[in-house]
Amino acid sequence: MCGRFEQSGKRRYYAHSLGVNLDSENGLSEDEPIPSYNIAPGLHPWMVTLREGRPQFVSMMWDYRTPDEAATKRKPWINARVEKALTGRYFRHMFREGRVIIPGGGWYEWTLENGKKQPWYITRRTGQPIFMAGLHGWALQLQAK
Repeated sequence: MCGRFEQSGKRRYYAHSLGVNLDSENGLSEDEPIPSYNIAPGLHPWMVTLREGRPQFVSMMWDYRTPDEAATKRKPWINARVEKALTGRYFRHMFREGRVIIPGGGWYEWTLENGKKQPWYITRRTGQPIFMAGLHGWALQLQAK
């Protein structure tokens, strides 16, 4: 994934696509954020995580920095390579307890054409949502919206 994606559906739409029944017990309220067609790092997209064995929709900031990196204002990480997520020192602590599903409609890839970046929107031909794998490092700070 190249760092931008679309998430314009409501939580119920994504939950239904996953075969999950969401109700008030799951922390689902009727207020929904404005659909976003260009989610970038630093924004708060919906993610699906398990709490007490039940799927929960939460909104978390998309990025990750260690406390030392945050103190020195280093650029945050936004992508983890699947081949290193379990074994690499940077993300492995998140792999057991910090896995999430990120629903969306598609993502963007760019090509360079005539010296200009051209975005391409990648989606399913059927129009159904996509579900991307994600990791989080702040399990205790998650707040259901």
